[in-house]
Amino acid sequence: MAVVIVLLCLFNIGMWVVFLIRFKALFSTTGILKSTRNSLDSMLKELNSNADRNITLIEDRINTLQKVSAEADKRVAFLRDELSKAQKSMVTHAEAYEIPTETKKKESVKKPRSQPRRRTTTPLQTYIDNKNEGKKGGQELPENTAGPTIYPAKEQIHVEKDMKTQLKELAELGYTDEEIAAKLDISTQEVKLILEFS
Repeated sequence: MAVVIVLLCLFNIGMWVVFLIRFKALFSTTGILKSTRNSLDSMLKELNSNADRNITLIEDRINTLQKVSAEADKRVAFLRDELSKAQKSMVTHAEAYEIPTETKKKESVKKPRSQPRRRTTTPLQTYIDNKNEGKKGGQELPENTAGPTIYPAKEQIHVEKDMKTQLKELAELGYTDEEIAAKLDISTQEVKLILEFS
């Protein structure tokens, strides 16, 4: 019986030792620090990957904006050239139907005052006069007397909304991030970023 009591005491002491070792392992500061370090490391890795992804997205947007800006500059330069050409042609058309000031002075000097002044008419005035008099085969107006011909657009011009506006409208209509990404041909991460920062 004494042997059984000794064995039970030894078993009890052994169990207490195992319990104390496990208790220290569970609630020691090294275990808490190790788990905290692991969770912080995983959070930092995730933040770094998100930051890298965001930086690449921003760089892509900057490159796209630079390309669009360069294209817009080219078009503005082209339109300025066209505008200057149109203004020059308008000036030449206007000069074609005016009498120079020197000839006006010469005519006024040569004609005696008793004669009525001769009225100079433009092609438009001649056409109107002939039409009012009922003459058939009146003088036709020359084409393009006022400058370049302007034609209306065959199709209605639609101004595209920027991606941010389209994205907000789709989100307000209740589309999911995946559906918006599919419609606008961008990633779901971009959709989330734009919605988060706008």
